[in-house]
Amino acid sequence: MSPETDGNEHLPFGVTENTTFYHWKDNDYFLSIRDAETLKYMTDQSGCASQYFVFLNVSNEIFNLYFTDTNDYQFNADSYYLNEEAIVIKMISPMHETAHSTFFSILVTKLSDMKLDRKLQSLAASVTKANNRHKEPDQSYRPFRLPKGRSHKWPSLTVEVGFSESRTKLANDARWWLTESAGDVKDVITIYIRKVTKEITIENWNLVPGPNGPMFPRVTYRTVLSQKRDSDDVKISNEVPMTIPFENLFLRPAEGPIERDVKFEKDDLKHIADCVCQVAPDYGT
Repeated sequence: MSPETDGNEHLPFGVTENTTFYHWKDNDYFLSIRDAETLKYMTDQSGCASQYFVFLNVSNEIFNLYFTDTNDYQFNADSYYLNEEAIVIKMISPMHETAHSTFFSILVTKLSDMKLDRKLQSLAASVTKANNRHKEPDQSYRPFRLPKGRSHKWPSLTVEVGFSESRTKLANDARWWLTESAGDVKDVITIYIRKVTKEITIENWNLVPGPNGPMFPRVTYRTVLSQKRDSDDVKISNEVPMTIPFENLFLRPAEGPIERDVKFEKDDLKHIADCVCQVAPDYGT
């Protein structure tokens, strides 16, 4: 089986079979379910609880009223499917937040060295509205100054973080960003965390030419980082840097002597893993 799948492709919206589905009643009911699901997720000791729950019968009016530009930081309105009137809610955790925030801090440092840290706009988890799906990433970025004719709709880079039970969904989300945007999204970074074993897989997805010509989404970089015990150093499987091409990020060629591709060296990637492991719950392993 391909490393981009885990056998759960048949399940709705890419979530696993232990994900709970609910029917929308009103916002008070949603908030009560949110609290219950969050408590269940945060107190889970198996490391296998689903990071998601799903509400059905959510009209577009309800979505716009309660889930657009929300200031509720206990969850991420991961995806809203218009035709199905379904919303997939992603619960956040310290490991989840640490992964993408550490990536961001490293990215900013590297751009600062090029005096470009104020030229890239952090869209954070802003909702992108496509034909049948509204999608909220964990982080997204694009340059403040866009090329002539380039839509403001899509970021140039997105970051998606998930746990072991959601690997298929992460892969499907990466494919969606690249294909639905018709290539406007250039890079999708996925950070896949195995909570119990403290193993983290970082991937970069891009559109690449297929054997018959059409472009298709593919993992172009992968490394696995692991730490058996808190006192151990983080081990890394791929010591080659993860590269985000300058032109992919800023949508223009690099200029001058200091502008260059953004390279996440092995120490940068190990730092992400180390920070995530430091906030990982103790599962008694």
